[in-house]
Amino acid sequence: MKSQPTSHMLSRIQRRAQSGQAIVLIALMMVGLLGMAGLALDGGSLLLLQRQAQKVADLAAMSAAIARCEGANDDTVRLRAFETAEANEVDRANVQVSFPSSTDTEVIVRLPKDPYFIQLVYDGPMTAQGRSVTRCGRQRSVYDGYVLFATSTVCGDQTLHVTGSSEYFEGSFFSNTDVQINTGGMEITGSVEFVGRDLPYNDQGGWPHTRVGGNGPRFVDPNAGDAVIKHASPREAPLLFDIADYRPGGAKALEAGADYHVLKPSGSYYYTGPGIPSGSHWYNWDTASWNTNQVPRSGLIYVPGDFGMSGPGVFRADETKGLTIVTEGKMNINGPGIEIPKPFMDGLALYSAERPNRSVPVTETSTHTGGSCYDQYIMTPSAHTYFNGLIYSPFGRVLVPTSNVAASHGAIIAYTIGIYVSGADIRYRGDHLPAGDPNLYYVE
Repeated sequence: MKSQPTSHMLSRIQRRAQSGQAIVLIALMMVGLLGMAGLALDGGSLLLLQRQAQKVADLAAMSAAIARCEGANDDTVRLRAFETAEANEVDRANVQVSFPSSTDTEVIVRLPKDPYFIQLVYDGPMTAQGRSVTRCGRQRSVYDGYVLFATSTVCGDQTLHVTGSSEYFEGSFFSNTDVQINTGGMEITGSVEFVGRDLPYNDQGGWPHTRVGGNGPRFVDPNAGDAVIKHASPREAPLLFDIADYRPGGAKALEAGADYHVLKPSGSYYYTGPGIPSGSHWYNWDTASWNTNQVPRSGLIYVPGDFGMSGPGVFRADETKGLTIVTEGKMNINGPGIEIPKPFMDGLALYSAERPNRSVPVTETSTHTGGSCYDQYIMTPSAHTYFNGLIYSPFGRVLVPTSNVAASHGAIIAYTIGIYVSGADIRYRGDHLPAGDPNLYYVE
């Protein structure tokens, strides 16, 4: 007969079971405590490593942005980021450099960490990551966006005068005096800013057929903040180029090298040869006497005086190298037409440095009051004009009496401007403006 367990025996068994459970719980708690300690220790060191990764990413990205603003290519920008990382004891293998846009640089730094105590509860990789995006921007010029810019403060409504039947201007107008519009249909995508009298507030003229800023002109007070035809403060004339740089031995002449050509002053240059069929777009220049001294239709052409040009067909400049014509005197282009598909230098197509009084120093005052309101310092052909680049006459009038201005990209800056056309399409391009000061900042 088996004996039955007594209450004392049952109590001992229960105590042993409870003791075993306690040991298991204590063991689990020890693992948990070790895991928490590992998390605290490894997590703390990972946080420090994260800060280091972010610091290196910021430094490398800013170094890359500086290189970008210095004009470096992608390879050099990337190398600058790597060198900065290595200077901060981070191997370039742990650095990723990319370019989200032409102005932005993204740098990602990944720093691996060996786990210690935390591997009791986690056996995956541990990596600290820092990311930074920088941008090299340029401050915009105050003259940016103006397709027509007239500098005179004394020439009244002839300062900026546009007539025609169908014109399209992509950009804005600015006049240091008044603006006169007489057109059957014109669109200006930007604004019209002027300093003179209340025009067109008191004188609507041809404005009812003009769209400005995407809308028909609202003849409200031009001083209103939301006006697109509005009063503005006088602007200093943009003296973008120094004629001395284009003279023989000048900085621009030396830069042009073998593509620099000097023409005799006061010459009338005929831009075809006897064997070239009339109407061809691929003329060379020749003098009117048909001698053999031909002038290329590309490069930098400098004339130390007045310049006249004519021919039986449309003159087309070389579209690979481009063409820039600079004159000390007036520039009169006759014939069926001229086409300059590409400026050779400085975003500049045509530049006349003529002045009414060369003894007067070039100052802000002289560029506002010392020019000629009506003398045509640059005149384009009467039939056809096409240009890419800037037409520039800081002391005289630019006259475009052309029946048709084909789709051109550039701007006109002059003492006064007259656009007398049947049709025109001129779209602003700011290649003539010097690059603004670099503007470096973190994007992300």
